[in-house]
Amino acid sequence: MLPEIELFNHTIHMGSLFLFLHYPAVPFIYFLLKKRYGFNAIKTFFYSMFTLVSGVLGAVITSALANFILKLTSGGEFVPHESLSSYGISMFVGIFYVLYCPLFRKSFRLLTDYAAPAVFFVNILGKLVCVFDGCCYGPADPNGIYFKSLGYKAFPVQIYDTVFIAIIFVIMMILTFTLSKKHVGYLLPIANMLYAVEKGCLEEFRVYKSAYEGSFLGTGRTFWQYFLAVLFIGSLIWLICTIIWEKKGKADFDTATNIHLPDLSKILIFKNIGKETSKTKTNEKAFKGKQKKKHKK
Repeated sequence: MLPEIELFNHTIHMGSLFLFLHYPAVPFIYFLLKKRYGFNAIKTFFYSMFTLVSGVLGAVITSALANFILKLTSGGEFVPHESLSSYGISMFVGIFYVLYCPLFRKSFRLLTDYAAPAVFFVNILGKLVCVFDGCCYGPADPNGIYFKSLGYKAFPVQIYDTVFIAIIFVIMMILTFTLSKKHVGYLLPIANMLYAVEKGCLEEFRVYKSAYEGSFLGTGRTFWQYFLAVLFIGSLIWLICTIIWEKKGKADFDTATNIHLPDLSKILIFKNIGKETSKTKTNEKAFKGKQKKKHKK
């Protein structure tokens, strides 16, 4: 492993480098898919920043929640992690879009499809941070990889995790130009379920310093396996609801058309955040039931 490199007479830690790359990575993927979704540059940048901030907040909330639960169930003996956890990023991105879309009359299904590839590209970078930092490792293995931070060879759970998340990212990119054109809103819940399965399986090989985290409540399963089970079940329900809503020809469940929330887009500064292209308008109209019916008439 090469945890550090020399660049312009400066020593750069590879983990820190990949951590920094999280920030430009999100707008990069958004602008890469800009033509597919028909958003102009201002809207593309705005939604990329919304997704980025949602992901960061998601990592903070997930870590705080995990530390709280583990400390509570261990009788205060668990020592909280200082680093942030990426397990809940994709889940909280969805939650924050649920809060945003009804207030601004935006298509939840369209925007979460747009967010899915960027979220999992960032997850790849996150796991590369683990690879070079030597965290999230497996048990000692003479046939494994030597980690400087450990001082011995270990089973490289991080590398397998990185590869599987990269596969999910590739699947999301393919579905963006195939499935998503016919069935909108499927991408993020599908990605979440794939993520929960691969992470849950790899958790079997993780080694934790704390027994409370490695065997949650003495069950022999890690705390994060339970967290991932919740993510999988929640995403499955989300996907089923999306399919049912689509078959009924209704608008997004959270566009405020159905639940009568105030339309903040008319009174807040974001109402004129760039004019949408004709393709974007066509996309959003296609996912709103009432507009569909008017169009048919």
